[in-house]
Amino acid sequence: MTKKITDFIPLLVVISLLSLIVFASGQQILRQSANDPQIAMSEELARALSEGRAVSMMIPSGVINLENSVSPFVEIFDATGKPISSTARIGEEVPQLPAGMFTYTLTHTEDRMSWQPENGVRIAAVLNYFSGKQEGFVLVGRSLRDTEIRESNLFNQVFLGWLGTVIIAFALSVILSDKKKRE
Repeated sequence: MTKKITDFIPLLVVISLLSLIVFASGQQILRQSANDPQIAMSEELARALSEGRAVSMMIPSGVINLENSVSPFVEIFDATGKPISSTARIGEEVPQLPAGMFTYTLTHTEDRMSWQPENGVRIAAVLNYFSGKQEGFVLVGRSLRDTEIRESNLFNQVFLGWLGTVIIAFALSVILSDKKKRE
């Protein structure tokens, strides 16, 4: 039986690597697609603000509580990274981005990130730098809650597929090994 297990190890490694590739690919697709609405919104807002449109005209009305909402939110910052307007709140506070995000975005125009402004609050966010008639930054984000649920479901499905494949492959290798011995 020990020889059968030893002979099975390379197949186990291949099955595990393929399962890991499937999970990693699916997880990356889920996470990257979580940015799609924010990319479009932040680019449109940045373009409009660079053309000189008033900030008050560009920010939707209402407040989004990041602790329990999956709705997109918008924050606009001046050229120094100081908040001008925001629909986002955690409790009563407007969440603050780390200064390094503005520095990076200033030289790269856009930053797509996962941002955790507080424990239990994870955001898919896109920060754009704009300049023209006005200069500053626009951040659009939304909760990663549903994406993380999908990632967890994907993990469970891939794990069950991996386990089933390992069991079937091991059983087949034992059966074929016994058949060879009898021949």
